[in-house]
Amino acid sequence: MNKLKEFVETEFIKNSSCKEINDMFNELNDKFNKVKRERKFLLDAAATGVCSSQMIHNQVVANQSATIDALNNDDPAQGMKWIKNGLMGPGHLTNCIDAHETKVKAQDYFDEHELPFLPHKECIEKVEAWLIKKLDEL
Repeated sequence: MNKLKEFVETEFIKNSSCKEINDMFNELNDKFNKVKRERKFLLDAAATGVCSSQMIHNQVVANQSATIDALNNDDPAQGMKWIKNGLMGPGHLTNCIDAHETKVKAQDYFDEHELPFLPHKECIEKVEAWLIKKLDEL
């Protein structure tokens, strides 16, 4: 803001009327407020994405734990089919088989792999720090 003030006080003011300066200030102020609103929207959206990612991760870990429990008890229920099918895709079922072979208890597996949920403010702060870092790299 100091550079803008310096510009207005020197070069621009020599060639402009007070109305032009006022109009320019109002336009810049409107743009600044719009950028602030967009920034808040983007940070809120990013924080929501982080929280959703954690929920999906925890759901996968819960399904893996259910499969481990079924394998350890040698009595997989009919309802376990959808869990196993859901874990077949990106290699998630392998974790369950490995845990079964090493006799890991389902609750221990879940406790070890569960991600804690971050408060909304902390999610925003993490995303903001990441965005600032990326902007600095540009």
